[in-house]
Amino acid sequence: MWRGRMGFLVSLVLAGLGVLLFGSSASAQLVVSQPAGGVDNLAPAPVAGVTAGPSLSALGVDVSWSLSGDDYQGWRAASGDLASGGAFVRANDVAKYNVWRQDGEGPMVVIGTVAAGTSQYTDASAVTGVVYTYAVTAVDPAGNQSAKVSAAPLSLGPPPASSTNLPPVVRRYRITFAGPMPTNLEQFRSDFARVIAQLLGLNPSQIRIVSVRSGSVIVDFQIDDPNAEALGDQLMGQLAASPNIIGNMANGLGLETDFATVTAQGDFVGTDLDFGTVLPGTTATRTVTIANSSADPEAVLGVSAEISGAGFAVTPTSASLAQSESVDLTVTFDADAVGGVAGTYAGQLVIRTNDPAALETTVALTAAIAEVLLLPEDFNGDGVVGLDDFFLFADEFGRNSTMPEFKPKFDLNLSGAIDLGDFFLFADRFGYRLIGGQIVAP
Repeated sequence: MWRGRMGFLVSLVLAGLGVLLFGSSASAQLVVSQPAGGVDNLAPAPVAGVTAGPSLSALGVDVSWSLSGDDYQGWRAASGDLASGGAFVRANDVAKYNVWRQDGEGPMVVIGTVAAGTSQYTDASAVTGVVYTYAVTAVDPAGNQSAKVSAAPLSLGPPPASSTNLPPVVRRYRITFAGPMPTNLEQFRSDFARVIAQLLGLNPSQIRIVSVRSGSVIVDFQIDDPNAEALGDQLMGQLAASPNIIGNMANGLGLETDFATVTAQGDFVGTDLDFGTVLPGTTATRTVTIANSSADPEAVLGVSAEISGAGFAVTPTSASLAQSESVDLTVTFDADAVGGVAGTYAGQLVIRTNDPAALETTVALTAAIAEVLLLPEDFNGDGVVGLDDFFLFADEFGRNSTMPEFKPKFDLNLSGAIDLGDFFLFADRFGYRLIGGQIVAP
């Protein structure tokens, strides 16, 4: 009985193969659906469980969802027209996910895209005081998009207000050049100031360069003029219209620096934080206090801090503050982290909040490591601490770091002022000599 049935099935299979291989009539031709013919017009399955809530790791909103049921690596026929010879390939019917957002009663628009296999997105552009509705769609490689699945409407609460002990902020500008960092940085800074001043009809002394950093060449600077914002807007427009205008102007002025093409330009709000002079083996610390000064008891202030620059660090990097609460950001410069090498160091601290009036503040960080001298009281370098050194010290006595004529080498205790404390240190070393690299007492 079993053999009879088996023989009958084999006969049916052979007959079917004969029709496929040798049939030539129209009625014997294979009929396939449109998607199987190489044109995919079927959308992937929608996602599920879309939720949106305040981000715990960054300012903004975290949107999450369960992956589409079609988001998996499976075997697919290489071609739908039977011309592939039965070949199969690994493929995913989901190529990406689109994240949508509706602001209040406005239209729902795509604000971000993530790759297949991803089930979370952070919207860092969300602000307080607005009701948002988020949705997610799955998109396949052919561009077919699933139905939207929305989360419940969300608001981050009333807008907070922030206050800080940082120096007053000012508007600054950033220009990025293509190419490597200049070898002669001082010449670059001087020529840059001259060109920008020439373009704006200013004196080069009115162009204060805050920093020159790598990443191509990034120049942050400030315009010291009552019409600084209007002049800055004028400059940004000139650069947008002619990215080579700085290089062309430098060539016209016969300057040494060969400026590359400008690849980006913009403005930001910033201030400064100076660590002064730091001795090798020590760490300098500055504290930045940020408080939630909102009058609304429901307002929550979110704070995040990001730092860059060799030797610089900040803790904590984020905080959430209720009304009247504050956080102390401890910003440090560790001389040992850069090997204790004497020189000037620059960094950048970016503070972001959800306060609409202070969304992002860029703080330029500076620190200097003092050169360690075996006999620093020997001001004239003749190998002995004597009367000549005393007369030099007396000429500088009473000056401090706020004065342009201040000379740091006479500030022996690094207090920022040349005073009695430095005199006592000098007196203790009076008569000492440096002989063969050794300090010899009188």
